[in-house]
Amino acid sequence: MFHVQKTEAPLVSSQRQIVGVCLQDGTAELLCSTDDVLTAPAELVHQAFPDVLDLEMLTEDGPKDVIIEQKGQDVVTIREVSI
Repeated sequence: MFHVQKTEAPLVSSQRQIVGVCLQDGTAELLCSTDDVLTAPAELVHQAFPDVLDLEMLTEDGPKDVIIEQKGQDVVTIREVSI
């Protein structure tokens, strides 16, 4: 008999540059400068940029540098990189 133990994905941090945002049904698709797309709850993006009223206009003045923390494919935190 095999015993399968479920393991939790490790928390991985990476710095990304967001060049575009698309919102749909409470989900944000974040287009990165590397041409990959990350999907995250829109609330996480709003928490990272509380002064931005329309998240789809986030990159209107240029790309945004962020730290993204993921567990597997799930984005769990987004933080703006302070300059």
